Amino acid sequence: MEFHLETHIERPVGEVFAFLRDIDQHERTDDSVVPVYAKVSPGPAAVGTRYLEMVRVLPQLCFEIRSEVTTLEPERDLAYRWTGPGMHGELAYVFEALDAGTRLYQYQTLHLHGFLRLFSPFVRRAFGGRIQERLGEIKSALERGGIDT
Repeated sequence: MEFHLETHIERPVGEVFAFLRDIDQHERTDDSVVPVYAKVSPGPAAVGTRYLEMVRVLPQLCFEIRSEVTTLEPERDLAYRWTGPGMHGELAYVFEALDAGTRLYQYQTLHLHGFLRLFSPFVRRAFGGRIQERLGEIKSALERGGIDT
């Protein structure tokens, strides 16, 4: 499955890139799509840095996702490879500087394993909605100048 999203964020490209590069450092709310996002590698974010996320898929159900930075080009590209229970994929952000902010493109893939493939239509709908919601949370946090996500 492939997902292609984009949004306009009324913040400079450097701020948008830094926010996403350092997303593990931002406070979380209990109702966030990603209530836990922790860097497990030491040092600043770089290619090879690893993260642990808890991603909410239903109100009372979270999946543990492990990810690793695969591309980090300041103000241009930030990409990850990730794995979770019965699935894996890639996530890439591409940044475009505009006169009035930043155009953020999000490309995400999701590959289901085993019996989960039977649920592809449901997973596509649910996953697509959750990543759209998450992108909206990021946009809102950046535009209000806050860091809660």
